[in-house]
Amino acid sequence: SHVSASTYIKHFLAKVGTVVVEVPVDPSFFFYKRSPYIPKCDSVVGYQPALVIGYGMRSGDNIWILRNSFGKEWGMEGDFEMARDSNCGAFDYAFSFY
Repeated sequence: SHVSASTYIKHFLAKVGTVVVEVPVDPSFFFYKRSPYIPKCDSVVGYQPALVIGYGMRSGDNIWILRNSFGKEWGMEGDFEMARDSNCGAFDYAFSFY
């Protein structure tokens, strides 16, 4: 049976720790402040590595909680939320070290 990337990432977070993903970046990413980031797949200009550090719900939507490398001045003190089902397929290639 097939295990979805989302299920695998959630399991790995609970049992081992953070997971590295490539976040699809559209122009709105650079101005991110608070609400879940939803990339526009047809406007992706590149990919940004980030750590998945958690998951949850925001306003009824499933989200990932990620840590970016832009520093504490960006986003939510360096972290951001991303809609769990809107990653343009990029999270199919998540990886980690243990």
